[in-house]
Amino acid sequence: MKRSFFTVIITLLILPSVTFSQSTDTLRKEKSFTFGLTGSVPTGPWVNRASAGLGVLVKYEVRVSRKVAWFLYGGYNHFWGKTSTFGNAKYITSYEHGEFGSGVEFFTSNNFYWLAGATVNTFGARNVVEENFSGWIQSTRTNHQREKFGLLAGMGYLYPLTTSLDLEGTATYHYMGDEGSNLRLILGVKVKFY
Repeated sequence: MKRSFFTVIITLLILPSVTFSQSTDTLRKEKSFTFGLTGSVPTGPWVNRASAGLGVLVKYEVRVSRKVAWFLYGGYNHFWGKTSTFGNAKYITSYEHGEFGSGVEFFTSNNFYWLAGATVNTFGARNVVEENFSGWIQSTRTNHQREKFGLLAGMGYLYPLTTSLDLEGTATYHYMGDEGSNLRLILGVKVKFY
């Protein structure tokens, strides 16, 4: 699994240089930064422990041809946990999720695009246990941190505002195995330059 994951990462990092080296047109290479807000819904086994999430994202993109772009992004998401009780104890969990990813986008002629990529994630869980002993409340907090690899796939749409500014909407699925997988909507402003 790790070997195939690293093969995908290396392929995604090499693809732009191979595409640049074989480009024969004199088209200027469009580059852009997208600054976005994200809304996420957990999927998979951890849907019982987490609710919705909000976050921010910054994406750098290079058009390697008219129909293909390579992107690199970083983001942060906070997921609110669900509260559960057992006897006189109350359990509250929340999740912090930082990610770094890379991939490719394939554009259609009507401003829609498909995307696929790989991510490296730092995933933290904060657990709070409150116990009520005869009117006294004792609270215990623990933090767990781990790194996870993931895959993403999705589609998006660009709405042109000016020649150098677009609104960008993206829907993606982020797969990270047992915990962390989520459906995400991203709304951002894309600033283009050459």
